[in-house]
Amino acid sequence: MPSTDFYSAALVLTNLSEANLMYAYLMNAKLHGAILRHTIFQGANLKEAILYKADCFRADFREAELSGAIFDGADLHYACFWDTDLSQVSFIGAIYNQYTRWLNGFNPESAGAIFHEAKEHQVELNESPGESQ
Repeated sequence: MPSTDFYSAALVLTNLSEANLMYAYLMNAKLHGAILRHTIFQGANLKEAILYKADCFRADFREAELSGAIFDGADLHYACFWDTDLSQVSFIGAIYNQYTRWLNGFNPESAGAIFHEAKEHQVELNESPGESQ
């Protein structure tokens, strides 16, 4: 689904697992409780999108535009936020682990996220979020 337009789309509780949403336009999208496991959002526009309590396990947000996005209460285990400006993103109550990849220098706990250590190493550290093991 590259370059797909979901401007202000109501995708509440939608299962978009493993979808390729590279460069998709999701500005103001409502993704409350959406299942976004292994979804690729690389380069997508998610400005002011609401991902409240979304399941973003291993989602790839590299180079995505996330200004004003809300990830409050989301599951961010193994998600990737490399090369993404997170300065205006809300992560209050979002859960992440030691394998969640953040922009260098970003402190997720100061943004409200909660660390939850993974019991087992399920992903190779140099593996991209969209790749299979």
